[in-house]
Parts: sequence; structure tokens; C-alpha cells
Amino acid sequence: MTAVPEIFDVKHLIGDDWRPASDGVTFETRDPHDGSLLGTVAQGTAADGTAAVSAARKAFDDGPWPLLSPKERAKILHAVADKVDAHREELAQLETRDGGKSINQSLHAEIPRVAHNLRFFADYVAMAANEAYPDGDLLSYVLYPPAGVVSAISPWNAPLMLATWKIAPALAFGNTAVLKPAPQTPLTAHR
Repeated sequence: MTAVPEIFDVKHLIGDDWRPASDGVTFETRDPHDGSLLGTVAQGTAADGTAAVSAARKAFDDGPWPLLSPKERAKILHAVADKVDAHREELAQLETRDGGKSINQSLHAEIPRVAHNLRFFADYVAMAANEAYPDGDLLSYVLYPPAGVVSAISPWNAPLMLATWKIAPALAFGNTAVLKPAPQTPLTAHR
């Protein structure tokens, strides 16, 4: 298996900048199996949340992501899924050490599902074509334009897999996203 770092220094990724909590406060994340220290984590504040949403809004308004075609976004999401596959063992170890679950569950169920979620939504967006329903003098239609910033919270029990259930469709449809991982299990989101 791929080696993972012994101790993580988990900061916030806001825009393209890794930064500590705005007030400098951190907390520890520990291996539930033996209590060993896995990392020190920047504790988010309201100011950090505001900064993350502002950066995501700026990326949405100024960046190319919402202007890319669904096919272009799908290509990128497939590349991310390929990276997840390439780092499956490392990510499974992190999920196991951070959450206390079996390596078998992480390695053979949850991390492969992360890649599957990314690929599923990358492909689904191409099938979610705009729809029109003519009815005599009326025309009803459905459009799927990017909406803006999506805020997502990932629970502790399957943190990376459940995060991709939320951020993969948001990204596939051209939105930007802010993810707040559970404080009990922040390592795979950080990675």
C-alpha cells in the first residue's frame, strides 16, 4: 500500500490559497483505533466561511468553469476520477485511519464509489438536455444553466464518498462549490 504522511497540517483551501484559520485556532484529529495524532486541523470560523463563499462566487463570476461546455467539464471530472483511482490505496488508508472503519470497506467500496460518483455526474450532465414541451399555444421548457455557488457539508461516516455525492453534480452542472468536511474526518477532503 502507498504510504501516507504521519502527521497532517490541514489548512483551508480558499480560492487557490492554502491558509490557516483566520483566528489561528486548530484542533487535533486522532486515529480512533489507538488515539495517535493524525493531524492538526485549522478550525473554520464565520470569517473563513465568508471568505470561501466569496472566493467561490468570484470563481463563478470571473472564472471559466461555468462557461465550459458540459463535455469540457466532464473531461476534467473524469481526470479527477482517474486520480482518485490512481491514489485509491492512499485514500483508503486515510479513510480507515481517520474514521476507524475497515480497510476492506474503504478500499473496495467507498473510494471506488468516489471515482464512480465523479464519472456518473460527469456523464449525466450531457444527458440532462434542455427540454421543451409544446402544448398548443403554450410552451413549457426546462433549462439547466449553472446556478452559482453550492455549499456542501460532508458527514463523518463516509466523508469523501458523500462529499462527491454533493460536489460532483454541482461541478458537473457548472457551479462552484464550498465543502465543509466533518471535523471528525477531515483528511481525505484535505488530500
